[in-house]
Amino acid sequence: MTEGLDRVHVIDSSRLNGRAYFLSLATQARTCGLLSDGELARLETESLALLARKARAYTGGESTSLRAETARALLDSVHYTVGVALKACVSPEDAVERLRREPLEALEAAGQALISRKLDAARLLHTRLKQNLFDSENVFYRGTIVDGIEGFFRAYRPAFFAQETHITADYPPLNAVEGTGIEFVEGYLRALTHENRFLLYFPPERVRRLLTARDETWRLQPMNLVGPVLAAALLCELAGRPPRNLFCTEEDAARAVGGTTRETLIERFSQALERLVDALDCLPGLAAYLRRALLQVVAEVENLMRENGAGRLAFGASETEVCSQTVLHLGERMPDTAYARLLEELARCADAEGRAEGILRGVRSPADLFDVLRDASLDGESLWRVFSALPEPVLAALRRQYPAPELLTDEHERMLCETLSEFLDSLSPDNRARLEETARRMQVEI
Repeated sequence: MTEGLDRVHVIDSSRLNGRAYFLSLATQARTCGLLSDGELARLETESLALLARKARAYTGGESTSLRAETARALLDSVHYTVGVALKACVSPEDAVERLRREPLEALEAAGQALISRKLDAARLLHTRLKQNLFDSENVFYRGTIVDGIEGFFRAYRPAFFAQETHITADYPPLNAVEGTGIEFVEGYLRALTHENRFLLYFPPERVRRLLTARDETWRLQPMNLVGPVLAAALLCELAGRPPRNLFCTEEDAARAVGGTTRETLIERFSQALERLVDALDCLPGLAAYLRRALLQVVAEVENLMRENGAGRLAFGASETEVCSQTVLHLGERMPDTAYARLLEELARCADAEGRAEGILRGVRSPADLFDVLRDASLDGESLWRVFSALPEPVLAALRRQYPAPELLTDEHERMLCETLSEFLDSLSPDNRARLEETARRMQVEI
């Protein structure tokens, strides 16, 4: 590298695209005069040579029969893999110098080696996360962290399609994760590890109470769990109540945030966050992650105040309050086109496990779930697998809707009811009695 480039950053890093690092770096380097037209032509020629080699390996020597979209994906993989190697450089200028000095084949091999190491690190992080997972009834939390990430590891083929992610990441982290392929999964796992560690500071029952007070359908919603918990803990900190209890009264909340400007609110929450981080003895990485989310939490509190005043900030029930009636809101149904597509996907599934996973992944509300269970052609094993993954309030609502098979005329609904009864019979007597009592006093609202 020349002496000038050691001292001066010629390329504006903000103009580089993390998803297409190699191509955006080459474009910026040409604009800044660091790469010539001849060097760009060499890079293009070497890219196509790598594509040809990948195509032969992918097709077993029959590369002439390769579909255009597959060839495009293979070329994207080459560019992505080279980009992984270039990102490891100290600066964009160092990366450009490496582009000028090394053949693209060597950079692609270096990128593959880095991806392999990233995969090993991600698998280890995933194993540790699963071993100490927060006890949550949200189907997207456990489903994404366990099954979704495992699905990525099973499907990922970095030798041919290193840029592909293969998972939808239905559970949304508090702070957005960028990237594709292993880089996305690496960042996603780091975010989920921070969030899981934060949730473990709080008793699961208090988190369930808090989330139920905010949205009775939270167990079936693809919602972030940390945001409401962090907001409640910070309000408790401001109100002088124990943050781990996640409980403060409406009066507490009004005193903590009422009548303040946005700037004052941000300052108060920032100070409360530092006290909370110290009280919980958070690791530096987790503390930084929570600080990044502070403005989101403040915005959420402001929205709740505008909607219903401090009453929406009085999180949870009191220590002695007991709810005499369980209310389940069915929520909004998905658009007709999306619902028809889900039914078609379920019809194509060849096994019960796939159908159950498709239902739990595809529904977005209890209303969707009830419709799918009624409309899809599901066998008993598929239904049993779905029932096994449902939270107790939803099972109770199903029991209320299907109390006895002899009351039903539709053959499929009768089979659904019989399978539900068999599933409930498999529960312990205490759990069965509690669920039946919940069903008895449940109110279902549209």
